[in-house]
Amino acid sequence: MSTESPEKNVNPKTNLEDRVKRAQEFVGHLLAGMDSWHNHKENMAHAAIVVMLALCGGILSTDAWPPKWIESLPFQKPYPCYIAFFSVLFLWVLIHIYMRWQLLNRRQAAIKYNGALRALAEWVSRNPSEEDLTPYHLEKPKQTMSTRIGAKFLAFVDRYVFPFERMIIYYDIGKECYPAWLGKAVQETKQKTIIRGERLVTSGSFFIFIIIVIRMLS
Repeated sequence: MSTESPEKNVNPKTNLEDRVKRAQEFVGHLLAGMDSWHNHKENMAHAAIVVMLALCGGILSTDAWPPKWIESLPFQKPYPCYIAFFSVLFLWVLIHIYMRWQLLNRRQAAIKYNGALRALAEWVSRNPSEEDLTPYHLEKPKQTMSTRIGAKFLAFVDRYVFPFERMIIYYDIGKECYPAWLGKAVQETKQKTIIRGERLVTSGSFFIFIIIVIRMLS
């Protein structure tokens, strides 16, 4: 009876091939999931713009501002114009934040999708290695207090106001569950080309807001 441990009987080449196959299956599931998630979040962001356009159209179509029904409210006196203005402003902010949330999720999906494609393309030109399949680990750079505050401010602007290339990539299952070769490809994906459409939609939101404000102040 052999007393050798199971690890010694495992062919390293066969073990690597099995792990590569599982990694490819993981990437395939990631691509399918991110593609569906990207399209869903894009549709939701466009739906928010449609709601914003409906709000703008409703305000532009009023004969007078503020609307006459505002004057019938018991708490409107003596500032019906301010009540109407801040009510519309509150609605626009809610819709804008919802739209930004959807667009941020869309960008997350696009980054992971593009990174997964780059990772698969890398294996076309070379053979997978043992290092490729080690758990991914990202070292956080050391930052001073002022640098951290500046980074958090830009991250806040990117999240709620206007898109910058400052998104922190979130790993729902933990980045250590990603193979190193895949995690590195995702982390190095450039956001510049991905956020062009995001900037266009966000600019449209501010343009609608400007039209609304002009109408309310006229």
